[in-house]
Amino acid sequence: MQWLAGLLAVGVLAWVGYGYLTVHNLGEPRYVISESQEGYEIRDYEAFIVAETEMSGSIESALKEGFILLEDYITGDNLTLTTIPPKLPIMQHSSVVGRHIIQMAMPRSYSIQQMPRPNNPAVRLRLIPARTVAALHFSWWASPARIDEQKRELVEILKLEGIEVVGTPQVAFYDESMTVPYEIIVPIRVVRQ
Repeated sequence: MQWLAGLLAVGVLAWVGYGYLTVHNLGEPRYVISESQEGYEIRDYEAFIVAETEMSGSIESALKEGFILLEDYITGDNLTLTTIPPKLPIMQHSSVVGRHIIQMAMPRSYSIQQMPRPNNPAVRLRLIPARTVAALHFSWWASPARIDEQKRELVEILKLEGIEVVGTPQVAFYDESMTVPYEIIVPIRVVRQ
């Protein structure tokens, strides 16, 4: 029976390790961790390109439908029929109630001028400027209620610490199936001394 518990422990450690390595090794775009705090970290991101689309409905349906449109774009539904290697994360934030922006990071090897133009007018390319964010990593189930709870928790922590939130919190998925691991990413303004 001890061998079963040991095997289970090894499996859990492998799963957690996979999640950690996925976030830190496969994730696009580049960033530097400038501070690690209890429960979150502050990152300085380089500018990066996203393909994005806006969907209506529930978060779950918006993610599913948005991902399909973005996946079509990177698999050749563009003016030059170019296949673009997928990069992570896949990000979601709400523009207004019931409207969701779904984004997929593009490879760093492209400039925005080099990106093939989407055939589908619902897919847009956008340059996200360099920015500073707070990021809260979490795992297990990411229901809409849990995502909202994690967003509120991070924003509350930042307010308590006197850090100004300057953008909309978003959830980032680091697995193409949009399962674990997850992060809440919030643009912030940090005054460095």
